[in-house]
Amino acid sequence: MPGSQQQRQRQTQSLRQKSWLATQSLVLAQPLSSFGELLDDVVAKSYFIEKKPRAVQDGESWQGAIDALPDTRGASTADCIIDELVDLGLVSDEDVELARTISSDLDEDGFFPFSVQSYAVQHHQQASTVRHLLHALQTLAPGGIGARDRAQAFAVQLSRAMPAIPVDRLAALLRRRQSSISPGVVKSCLGLAGVPLRDKDLNAVMAVLDPRPVRRYCLDAARPIIPDVFVHRDPLTNALVAHVATPPYMLEIDISLPAMDALATEAKAAISAEQQRALWINDAVIRRTAALQLLADAFIRRLEPFLAGTADEPATMPIGTLMEETRLSRTVLVRALQRKYLCAPRGTFRLGQLVLNRWETKAHDAKTMIAGLLLKDPQTIGMSDREIADVLRERGFRLSRRTVAKYRLALGIPAKYFRTS
Repeated sequence: MPGSQQQRQRQTQSLRQKSWLATQSLVLAQPLSSFGELLDDVVAKSYFIEKKPRAVQDGESWQGAIDALPDTRGASTADCIIDELVDLGLVSDEDVELARTISSDLDEDGFFPFSVQSYAVQHHQQASTVRHLLHALQTLAPGGIGARDRAQAFAVQLSRAMPAIPVDRLAALLRRRQSSISPGVVKSCLGLAGVPLRDKDLNAVMAVLDPRPVRRYCLDAARPIIPDVFVHRDPLTNALVAHVATPPYMLEIDISLPAMDALATEAKAAISAEQQRALWINDAVIRRTAALQLLADAFIRRLEPFLAGTADEPATMPIGTLMEETRLSRTVLVRALQRKYLCAPRGTFRLGQLVLNRWETKAHDAKTMIAGLLLKDPQTIGMSDREIADVLRERGFRLSRRTVAKYRLALGIPAKYFRTS
């Protein structure tokens, strides 16, 4: 019995530790603009936790007005889409501006009604790069953003629920009837595409169809971008200093609760659990502020000329260097960089925009050389992956054919057959 009791205690401690870590992760990943919603959700599920304005330095309470924060700016639909692509790692740093241009040219439903070839020529880009970015857009949720029209968007959305669907074939079938796409039309087109659908599954399939997939990003676009970190020049020392904005609200426990002794055992346990959660969230906010301060100080040490506006070229900091500077783990850094903004004398930037992924740091030179061989030099545009690996080996890069193929696909360059045919 004593052994089993100790085992249950260890299991309970493990669950409490997991809950504590989950709360820390949730709070760390929240941008400043979303804290009100997070705390509202906690308060709505409890009868004895209240959301209180946090006291500012002069002792008064800040009511959380957005106008009280300096340098807030509205986020466009394209900004919201780009933030999602960057956070998910679907677009590389060199393609961010082209992805932003494509996102800005989407129509009101989120579709891309242009010829890929003509669009690439107009913007002096490779057609393969444009196709790669459109494919990245179509992987967002809900599916269909960046599709050619509503029929292709529906085909992409249906492929999420039924992976065996041939998207191009189904889009061609739906395009003939897209003026009136009903459950019967969808079932018929799926049958012609070789994917039969049972009647009892039809409602579930129709529920995933969204004729305007960009709607979610339009709603998000109404929210202003509130920087989490402010970098300014100290008037006395003339050095850059960082200030992390603290969330305007905190959780407090209602002291007007009845005496705990008069409550049942189950009620006491529920109240204690909610109280513990409120304390965890408040403590996680303090830890979040400390982590962001470490990030801001590291950015100032490494990227001061760029942030101050004295360097013309944009600068990035490898994530390995950032881990060494801050002593934070990669998991913590990923959450701390997510959906956060830094306001500096040069302008407002995403924190993730200032960080270069470790894998990209090692492969950057090799990928640049592969792009030069296949996109800029007419004599080497038809080289196979094996031939590229041989050329790179002569130039000091010992890469296998499979690694070359992986880098080529990451650059959005098709295989030799499609480049030469």
